[in-house]
Amino acid sequence: MRTRSGSARGGVRAGITIAAAVAAIAGTLAPAAAATQAAAATTATQNVFPGAPAISSWGWNPSGENGDGTTTPKATPEPVLGLPSSHGLQVRAIQLASSPLAQTNAALLTNGTVWAWGRNSFGELGDGTTTDRHTAVQVAGLTGITQIALGTFHMMAVGAGGTVWSWGNNDYGQLGNGTTTSRDVPGQVPGLTGVTQLAGGANYSLALRSNGTVLAWGDNSGGQLGDGTTTSRDVPGQVPGLTGIIQVAAADRTSYALRSDGTLLAWGSGYLGNGQTATTTPVAVPLAGVTQVATSGGDTLAIVGSSGQVWSWGINLSGEIGDGTANVPRTSPVKINLSGITQVSEGLDASMAVRSDGSLFAWGANSLFNLGLGGSVGYALVPTLVSYLTNVTMVAEGHEGGIAAGQYDAATIPSVIGDTQSEASTALQAAGFALGRVSQVVDITCEFIGEVKTQSPAAGTLARLGTSVNVAIGKPGGKCL
Repeated sequence: MRTRSGSARGGVRAGITIAAAVAAIAGTLAPAAAATQAAAATTATQNVFPGAPAISSWGWNPSGENGDGTTTPKATPEPVLGLPSSHGLQVRAIQLASSPLAQTNAALLTNGTVWAWGRNSFGELGDGTTTDRHTAVQVAGLTGITQIALGTFHMMAVGAGGTVWSWGNNDYGQLGNGTTTSRDVPGQVPGLTGVTQLAGGANYSLALRSNGTVLAWGDNSGGQLGDGTTTSRDVPGQVPGLTGIIQVAAADRTSYALRSDGTLLAWGSGYLGNGQTATTTPVAVPLAGVTQVATSGGDTLAIVGSSGQVWSWGINLSGEIGDGTANVPRTSPVKINLSGITQVSEGLDASMAVRSDGSLFAWGANSLFNLGLGGSVGYALVPTLVSYLTNVTMVAEGHEGGIAAGQYDAATIPSVIGDTQSEASTALQAAGFALGRVSQVVDITCEFIGEVKTQSPAAGTLARLGTSVNVAIGKPGGKCL
């Protein structure tokens, strides 16, 4: 075998084995290692071991929202860089957030810290600057966080005791602190406690309290605060008539609240799912047994029943409804061909869903790699499997791209040119691939006799683990005979 530059094949990190990665996924690390992970040493994750858990991203990337250190679009999921690691593995996420109307992404990690990347025009990354970040940075001063939410240009977090912290743009009072002054670091919302979940809209915010009531503040031009008026406010106020609520969701100017009995309520301006497009007080959506709702940019998804069936409605400009049509608005819910779904997410003209087996599906606009499907085909009009990620636990679709937490099931194929067949097989297996078809090709240069002369897929190709690599071994020909 000829000596080639680069000692590591396929990006495998020295000292980390597949067994260690699998053990981490299964939660079987030794207690000392688990403690180290909880401490979350904030070293940037420059490589993610193939087959290990990771937060991955894809899409347009003009503001660095893919978190890979560039502003280059990505057609397929690849790991986010800069997140804290322990023993070479990313500290895992318990929630992801993405802004459908901007280019900002965020992750809440198991250690209670919040990390963000992408656009930062109003300080929405919370790092004390207004500089876009192309890799993940930690939001300043936040620990013990239990939930996060992203609006268009603002972010919020739930802290100890149900306190709420907010930062970013505040032109409409969406930070809830009684001012319209923007902040580039988190500040506590005065007097607000007992909150369990937040949702951010275009320029407004919703908060669910532990007693099942809902508060709203910020822009109210479309009646999205649900108080019967179109008057904006810069401090939280209760949405009248809402009790027994277990989830809230916010879009551009459309709000939703899900009751514990599975009924869904909507208000604001947009496709509300009941034939209406505007109301300043909550109205019922004609669905029963709803378990989760997601909304953004004029479209909404709901999971219904124990079977995990998905229903959808909205403007449907690019096929994001998922019923095989595009540019055909749906003013009431339509059932799409997906079941067994545990989580849905709605982005800008694109939709995502996680199934109970850990597979990820996407549909809608894809001209800017919105769906992570590996190509720029204009639309996917029905749910389509996203490759390269398995054991997905959560997803957040955003502004022409998205992020997901799961097992990063891809790697770069190494070069085996110049290897013997045995060496090529060993190298490919070490990188997570397999030796496929072996053929012979005449080598008139005499350089590759008995060695790999060509390979397919080529070295440097991103491929799913287990992919077979076909090779051609040189045999004597011409002057070599």
